[in-house]
Amino acid sequence: MNTLVVVNPAASAGRAIKDYKNTIEELLHKYLGDLTVKYTSGVGDAARFAIKGERFDRVICVGGDGTLNEIVNGLHNANLDIPVGLVSVGTGNDFKKTLGLIGSYEYMIQRIANGKPKSFDLLEATYKGLDGKMITRLAVNIIGVGFDAAVSQRINNARFKVRGKMSYVLSFLPEFITTGTYPVDFSTNGNFVQESYYFVAFGNGKYFGGGMKVCPDAEPDDGYIDAVGIGGMPKLRLLYHFPKIYKGTHISVKEVDHAKAKEFDVKGTKETPIEMDGEVVGTLPLKIRIKEKAVKILL
Repeated sequence: MNTLVVVNPAASAGRAIKDYKNTIEELLHKYLGDLTVKYTSGVGDAARFAIKGERFDRVICVGGDGTLNEIVNGLHNANLDIPVGLVSVGTGNDFKKTLGLIGSYEYMIQRIANGKPKSFDLLEATYKGLDGKMITRLAVNIIGVGFDAAVSQRINNARFKVRGKMSYVLSFLPEFITTGTYPVDFSTNGNFVQESYYFVAFGNGKYFGGGMKVCPDAEPDDGYIDAVGIGGMPKLRLLYHFPKIYKGTHISVKEVDHAKAKEFDVKGTKETPIEMDGEVVGTLPLKIRIKEKAVKILL
């Protein structure tokens, strides 16, 4: 079986390349045999490698949710129906939690070697890109609008990179102090009734931000988008309730709106950032629809 391995050396503040050389590479050869390995050096590389994957039977992602996003978009743009395996070493690694891929590198690679392709949904989003032009792109895990995207932007622009949950916490605090709510309008779902939200998360997966269970009812193969909006409230009240997001119990708070649908249409009256799988990609307006059984993952 021909295997393409895409490694993001920068994932997890450089931990990915160290772990790949010290541990992952040997395990991949042990369980999967011969490999073709490509290293990303910038944005878009993973997608380009995936597009050229016609002769491969599977693509292995060694990185985080952002690397997986690029691979999936590359395969989709090239109309390639090739299953993807996950060896997660990124900062967030949130999608693997929804899939139950919690364990050692050897465990994840064994799952790839012994598993079968399983079909999962994707989120198809159309939004205003960073260049001001409308763009359509697929998301694997979660699309965040508002405060969450602003935090992601701080993480990505941080001079000193920190791994895991701490990276989110360190960027969350200054953003929390300086940022207010964002006025948004949902034209396709009546469950979102507030005039403004700190952030809205549209989930195919359950987790974001390094382990926050923001969309607790999301299932990546149920044909629906799970949307959760944290509405306007005093910041002290928000801070009091915020820890609930790690257990998914925040949806019981009265200022939190929740809905499941196959599509959402969101507009804003001021510039509102959007993040997709941990990367800031643009601003509102945003249209999202579910793309059912659009990717195969080896599990």
